[in-house]
Amino acid sequence: IRIDKPNLQGKGTFIVSVDVKNIGDKSGAEVVQIYVSDDKCSVDRPLKELQGFEKVYLQPGEEKTVSITLTESAFEFYSDIEHNFIVETGTFTIWAGSSSRDLPLYAKINYRNK
Repeated sequence: IRIDKPNLQGKGTFIVSVDVKNIGDKSGAEVVQIYVSDDKCSVDRPLKELQGFEKVYLQPGEEKTVSITLTESAFEFYSDIEHNFIVETGTFTIWAGSSSRDLPLYAKINYRNK
């Protein structure tokens, strides 16, 4: 897993890239799913939240790079106090895999509000 901007400040985008290879002898498809978890949040949040996905088709032995673009909104949560979506400064874990129960790849990204 690769993140093009491991440090993000304010509004912006970042790209999560994952290499996928078909090791079988038949063509197939895989759905790459990207989840985000807040390493330390001031409120209770789900452990992992789905933020992006893409289906890729592969021939036997073929390898492709799947790149998914996310924005700072991937880190947002709704604040009952502010009655709005907010993002707290901090470290987030970006997970990649084929399902919420199979996320073998991860990387960290640091986010800072302006």
